Amino acid sequence: MKSIKKLIKKPVRIIGERVMDIRSAYYIKRNIRVKNTDVIRIGFIVQMAEVWDKEVRIYEELRTRADVETFLIVVPPYDLKTDKNTLSYENDPFLSIYPEAIKALQPDGNWIDIRKSNLDYVFFQRPYDQYLPKPLRSTELVKHTKCCYVPYGYAGSDVFNRGNTNLPFFRNMSFVFLESEYMKGIFRRSFNNRSMFKHQKYETLGYPDLEVYFDIPSRDEKKNILWTPRWSYDPEMGGSHFFEYKDLPFFIKSHYSGIDVVFRPHPLMFDEFIKQGLMKQQEADDYKRRIREASIAYDTGTLISEAISRSDLLITDYSSIIINYFLTGKPIIYCKADYELNEEYSKIESCLYVAEDQQQIEAYIAMLLNGEDPLAEKRKALIEKYRLQHIGAAKRIVDCLLSVS
Repeated sequence: MKSIKKLIKKPVRIIGERVMDIRSAYYIKRNIRVKNTDVIRIGFIVQMAEVWDKEVRIYEELRTRADVETFLIVVPPYDLKTDKNTLSYENDPFLSIYPEAIKALQPDGNWIDIRKSNLDYVFFQRPYDQYLPKPLRSTELVKHTKCCYVPYGYAGSDVFNRGNTNLPFFRNMSFVFLESEYMKGIFRRSFNNRSMFKHQKYETLGYPDLEVYFDIPSRDEKKNILWTPRWSYDPEMGGSHFFEYKDLPFFIKSHYSGIDVVFRPHPLMFDEFIKQGLMKQQEADDYKRRIREASIAYDTGTLISEAISRSDLLITDYSSIIINYFLTGKPIIYCKADYELNEEYSKIESCLYVAEDQQQIEAYIAMLLNGEDPLAEKRKALIEKYRLQHIGAAKRIVDCLLSVS
């Protein structure tokens, strides 16, 4: 009996996937023909302030356009410990910054009904429906509006392509505004044999998040070092060196007077380490206490653009923010991951100071704080190529949406 079930499991799964493809294709095609109102209504479902910088320039550009109405729909944070939405808006940054923001959780305890807003488009922050309440997932909203997505991180390695092309989410997208031609090719190869593909648009109009970084000034004197350890030790998609280099910020503080050190881990790092059994809650609390007692800044709430602007040198594991920092022209010490970088990030890696142990990191720090930066001109040449690709991205994306409405 078990062998029979195993035998039919794959065909049943394939049939189920095809049915969902056909369903999405039907709704996406139907939404092309529908225009709800003379005023184009565009919603943004937001949940994580940490990745709002990927969409904020699009949102701000839309608010300058006539005949466009925007809706900022705020979902309470997702708690990885309980695997549920918190149902709390306490200290929510979106509600404090944007008076026009709308709470997705209504006073009566029900989730907002998007259908009543008659949205023409809705943007999602992340390609993971499981972190959203069911009425606000792409599988539901595809029935009523054109779903859009801008990647919440710049893809730097092919090992992440499975998550970056997450079929249950992307089959529901009408528009995906990709960060590079390289990723556009990945999407085409992933989806071009599926029924919904011919109704979807994959555009490379630049990455709005990057526009601000070209004009961030650099200082000749290095006074602020930013350390951004990754959140996972997963064999395939990890790359964190937190435990290997956890004493690094204390070394810098004790060896270099007048240097500020900022510790900015991935927002999920400590929760994930605890969940994976790599450390206990008390150990995490003790480390945070040590950081504070050593006068090391523990940055958890500011936009990454602000942290990058204030710093002079980045020490980082693999991260999508590498390109953001790179475009400022400031030096980066890259703690090398075991997996290969893709075509885009390999170009950037050639302009980074690649370290494989703490001794190399310390040597690079000493060199850079001494005013030596042999890769500076190489970074500058590559940055100019990216400038042409990404400056004006938000305007081009908005023009694209409004031209087909």
